[in-house]
Amino acid sequence: TLGADDCTLRGALEIANASTGETTNIDFHPDLKTQGQIKLSGGAENSMQSGQIANSSGHVADKIGQGGARYFIHSEGEVIIDFTNLDGIEDVDSKFAGFHVASTHGVELNNLANLRAGEGGIAVSGQYVTLNNVALKDDASNYQEVGVALLDGASTVVMNNVTIQSPHTAGIVVDTAATVSNIAID
Repeated sequence: TLGADDCTLRGALEIANASTGETTNIDFHPDLKTQGQIKLSGGAENSMQSGQIANSSGHVADKIGQGGARYFIHSEGEVIIDFTNLDGIEDVDSKFAGFHVASTHGVELNNLANLRAGEGGIAVSGQYVTLNNVALKDDASNYQEVGVALLDGASTVVMNNVTIQSPHTAGIVVDTAATVSNIAID
């Protein structure tokens, strides 16, 4: 459980990414409720992954995360993040995706009140990814260009009750020349 005095979401994901097969559950302490959205800034030093996400020769890559991703999930075990007690995440810079999920071992992102990223909200190149009750809304600017980006290799991706409001480009995008399979939207 992450609280004000605990490690950061980035730190928890770094621990999860270093695991060798265990399930990592990440949630937020109830004291964080109504404390406002986490505001991310600072360019590459505040990002877990640098370098462009997706097909760099494709015309949609610059809408997904040309600066990298704030949070990168590529663990060897299942990762379950429950955002119930977090008011949301807002990226105040541009050119970064919110999350890039590359794990093939199962990732769930649950109950995220809102994620407003600089480019793509959530980029998926992994397998067995579930988004439950996630909001990707940006109705006040054109920062968030894509809600969910499906990258090459994305497979068995389930989106349940996902609200996408992305005025600049599109809600769901399949990257240029990507092969994706078994995508379910409910």
